[in-house]
Amino acid sequence: MKNLTAIVALSFVFSLPAAAQELISTTFSSLPQASYANPAKTPDAKWYVGIPGLGSTSLSFTHTGFAYSDLIRKRDDDSLMVDIENALSQMKASNYMSFRLNMDLVNFGFRVGKNHFSFNATEKVIYQQTYPKDLFRFLFKGNAEFLGQTADFSRINVDVTHYREWGVGYSRTFMDQLTFGVRAKYLQGLANASTEKTDISLYTDANTFDLTAKADIKANTAGIANLIDGESFNAGNYLMSSANNGFAIDLGAQWDINENFTVHASATDLGKINWKNQVKNYSTEGAEFTFAGIDVTEFMNQEDSVDYMKELVDSLGEAFDLQESSTAYSTKLNPKFYIGGTWRFTNTSDLHLTAYGEVFKGKMYPSLSASIMQQLGNVINLTASYSIINGTTNNIGAGMLFNFGAVQWYMISDNVMGMFVPQHTQNIHLRTGINLVFGRKEARDKGPRGDLDGDGILNKADKCPEEPGQAKHSGCPDAPKVESKKEDKE
Repeated sequence: MKNLTAIVALSFVFSLPAAAQELISTTFSSLPQASYANPAKTPDAKWYVGIPGLGSTSLSFTHTGFAYSDLIRKRDDDSLMVDIENALSQMKASNYMSFRLNMDLVNFGFRVGKNHFSFNATEKVIYQQTYPKDLFRFLFKGNAEFLGQTADFSRINVDVTHYREWGVGYSRTFMDQLTFGVRAKYLQGLANASTEKTDISLYTDANTFDLTAKADIKANTAGIANLIDGESFNAGNYLMSSANNGFAIDLGAQWDINENFTVHASATDLGKINWKNQVKNYSTEGAEFTFAGIDVTEFMNQEDSVDYMKELVDSLGEAFDLQESSTAYSTKLNPKFYIGGTWRFTNTSDLHLTAYGEVFKGKMYPSLSASIMQQLGNVINLTASYSIINGTTNNIGAGMLFNFGAVQWYMISDNVMGMFVPQHTQNIHLRTGINLVFGRKEARDKGPRGDLDGDGILNKADKCPEEPGQAKHSGCPDAPKVESKKEDKE
């Protein structure tokens, strides 16, 4: 029981609000990190490198249950109160919470003709949890809410993972319109704590008020056995551990239908990690215990009331006997799916629509985002978005990207309001970083969306891409000449 308590405590440490999935990074055509959502999206540059440790750092937090201000509210006199009823009214039968921290250690890529190659080493910490509304009802209102009913706690799922991703990406463009991309990823698992099975229920008899608890539980941990057992923790050994291995793949495609419309789709994090190092399994099967209350007479007649309570606790422990083992196991990454389109309504303005879904424990959590990107010269790119994320509708995003010569700095968020009024939001996201980008103008100008001769007509539609012309002549300076042949007459 002591070990199980440690696992639960560790899980909730990671659930503290910090900062939702990323929806608007793909609006910037020159941003290398856009390929994390779709490996077919590559920057308009010959080569790039992220500043080690600073190339990309991403924080995100999402909670479908309630916002902080739903639980902690102000009275008329500005004093604070805990409003359980209001928080419960915001909850669904099953609620989802996640926290993510991603940080690039290394990130670089280069283009060779129509081929693009990339490499990344990224540190990832991910916490995900689902919990039932019944759990909060029971904790805060007691079992009187469930007289003659069964409180169902089976929707409790937890997964905390720390791993390092080593990725190699490749993409190729065909016919200047269709690009396919793939990223193969070796996963270096460092630590995990996850539930595999949580069938838990509590029944309250309407007549006798007896409580009957039933449980089938299976939970696993890896890489943290020393920490749980209170032994010495060696940070160096932990960070360099290579005993827990896994593999994953990202797939993506982008089709430039014409000079104005583009569609794209991708599936990322298709894979799993096999956990073998410092593995601990905890399980109980078919456990059942009925608590009929305390017999006051028997309690008072005991020579030592402490012994009476100890017997009660021992009976509970025997009923829910937690078995420990050390069997290797595996956990799947949560697959993510993107599909969207872009309308370029001017040479410097794009409208984007993206649908996103992530799968956790067999359930899809969807989002939808609409955004507009405006390019201001060759230095500044700005974007603004509105998103519906996991059913929440108060998500206003924004992003900015600056190209100071070869130095590129960017900051993007799917919900900027979350950074200013976090108590009122259920989604917070921020990604920022610094890249060194080279050959951007040449790659951009020569690309199908570029304008090599600077006449305002994209190369795709320009019949004379290296010679300034007019739109009425399809990008040529003059109308094409028509040669006529005359037959000699005798």
